[in-house]
Amino acid sequence: MAEFEALDSIDLLDSDDRSLTLTWKLNGNEGPYVLQMNDDDDNDDEKNWQLLSNTLTSNSIKKKNLAQGKEYKFRIRSISSSDEGVWVVSSKFKLKTCMNAPIMKDRDSESLTLQWDVVEHAIGYRIRYRESGNTDWVEVGKVLTETSVRKKNLIFSKSYEFAVKPEFSADTSTHYDEFSHASSLMSPLEKVNLHPSFKGSLPSTLLVRENATSVLKQTEDLLAGKVIAIYFSASWCPPCRKFTPVVSESWTQAKAEKLPFEVVFASCDHDESSFLDYFHRHHPWLALPYDSESRTKLAEHFKVSGIPRLVVLNKDGKIIEDNARSVSISAVRKWCAT
Repeated sequence: MAEFEALDSIDLLDSDDRSLTLTWKLNGNEGPYVLQMNDDDDNDDEKNWQLLSNTLTSNSIKKKNLAQGKEYKFRIRSISSSDEGVWVVSSKFKLKTCMNAPIMKDRDSESLTLQWDVVEHAIGYRIRYRESGNTDWVEVGKVLTETSVRKKNLIFSKSYEFAVKPEFSADTSTHYDEFSHASSLMSPLEKVNLHPSFKGSLPSTLLVRENATSVLKQTEDLLAGKVIAIYFSASWCPPCRKFTPVVSESWTQAKAEKLPFEVVFASCDHDESSFLDYFHRHHPWLALPYDSESRTKLAEHFKVSGIPRLVVLNKDGKIIEDNARSVSISAVRKWCAT
């Protein structure tokens, strides 16, 4: 009867923080095989060997649901109707010690935003990624001090997986010695273009609030594929001051639910200073620049004669609500489903 080559022929093929993948040399024997495991470091008594399988026919196995901090030994032998082979005993194996894999926090058409758990005493984190089907990892060059990162310049038609590893100062004792296991596959969103009907009525850039100031960003990047609510309002208008918090509450809930919905403020203020003060204090969404011709043209196009006025348009630029007065998260969900 054919036997295994040597007593050290059970090898560790791979490991992560929860499992060990083993392989062994068969020397021409087709099995079946008995595989047992021992997690008692100091005791090789027969009673401490747990049966994992007695019907194995391949030369590898992945043992899951193992515990951190323990060392495991395995032994295997061939069996047949006439005889049993000798036990082949492995050396001690332990799980890879690593943190949990990162998860996806957000995404757009060219980037993925990742988040991971805080590791006590870590001074930073390293991130690596690879495309689906590729065995080679690409490590992001710098050590990150936050527990999230936005990885840009990705391709929406491809899937990626990521791993993270904490970094420590030289005088810190730690048991984290490896990158985490790979995350689940993640893909950027498919790029959606702004419907042509909007391109003639909206400027190429819109104002976005950032901290205590505002910056201009591309309209197409901000609004493509979204239901758009054009909000005509002004700081001098008492009904607007009552209506704006209602719209703001629904907008905030829509953002939390990641609904494809955006509000664009079209100011009816009498001067730019009043517009900017009102925008920064009470409008968390986008705004038409005060000097943009679109601000007055849209008011003329929708025949705005009184404010507040909220005109809701679908992704193709068609009117859903000409003058939405009852605004709630339920209404926003309905608009986005239209």
